[in-house]
Amino acid sequence: MAFGCTRTRRAGSPSACRRRGSSGRRRGATALFADPERRGDNLGVVVNPVRVRSLRDFGDIDLVATRLLDAERRKESTKSAEILSQRAKELPGGIPLYQIEYSLASTRGSKRILTTVTIADRRLYIVNIAVADSQDEPVDLTTLGMLRRALDSFALLG
Repeated sequence: MAFGCTRTRRAGSPSACRRRGSSGRRRGATALFADPERRGDNLGVVVNPVRVRSLRDFGDIDLVATRLLDAERRKESTKSAEILSQRAKELPGGIPLYQIEYSLASTRGSKRILTTVTIADRRLYIVNIAVADSQDEPVDLTTLGMLRRALDSFALLG
């Protein structure tokens, strides 16, 4: 499972994201791929223009993770959100990329969220993978490893 987003240099020009799988729609998502057998398990990609040149200009990984969880906690349906792990790395060309994994308990159930965030060519790219993960039915390690590899496969295609 691999996917990528195509970058364009022209302002206002849309970026294309692609991955194999069934697609759907969600408000705010540029692309959404959902598991038809497990409601709520999905991979979403958001691409939005921003004024910031680089993710480093926006903040370090700790600040971005804090802002992400603060946004989740402000949602009416959120009961709790907790960071499980975070990692900063670079894409080719020195483009910073942050990966944040967190647990989310909401009125709709418990999930594990794996997120990748980067900014390139004044576009914010966010990849979210959501999978059901509760004490009664935890996500298995094989699935979690596959999802992490999918997140690691994110690339900006030129």
